[in-house]
Amino acid sequence: MYTRITLGVFSLVLAAAVCGQTQQAPRLVSEHRSNGVVEIVVVPELSQREHAMREEGASVYAPWRGILRITIRNVSRGLVDLAEFAPAREYVFDVLDSSGASVPLTEEGNAALMANDPLNRVSGPVSAITIAVSGELTRDTNLAQLYQLKPGQAYTVRIWRSKGLPTVDEGGKPLRDPELRCTIKIPDYGIAR
Repeated sequence: MYTRITLGVFSLVLAAAVCGQTQQAPRLVSEHRSNGVVEIVVVPELSQREHAMREEGASVYAPWRGILRITIRNVSRGLVDLAEFAPAREYVFDVLDSSGASVPLTEEGNAALMANDPLNRVSGPVSAITIAVSGELTRDTNLAQLYQLKPGQAYTVRIWRSKGLPTVDEGGKPLRDPELRCTIKIPDYGIAR
């Protein structure tokens, strides 16, 4: 069974909502990191505590504990407006283990799934954010709150966003594919400190 979780972040605090569950095979997420107006950059991160605990002689790598730093960068020649939605539905994640199986949800993830609006309705934007030329918006998201992640395991995380992104370029022409998509792989030995 394939589970798809949608979430967004407000003030670096995870606000989760689930966009649904389907019996279909996961859709293939081809890389589309830029739509010509904005681009997405996703980097696995260590917790602040793990950054602070680096000891001399410690391994260069540390286990990944579910934190992703997601940046939306303006690559256009003008200002870009993004809409933030409630319930936070900007990002969709697929988390797969090393065998390609979906990682099970935590109790919190299951509760979010049960509380989800089954029709996946969105009430509308709650705020607008303007990103200056070459500017960016960066948020941290902790997937370990929703998925049963185990430190020291390898994962593939597929991320995409379409909600709240520009749908036209700076000249007013519709974008052929406004959605941003990327995939990151987390090796079993962890991520660099």
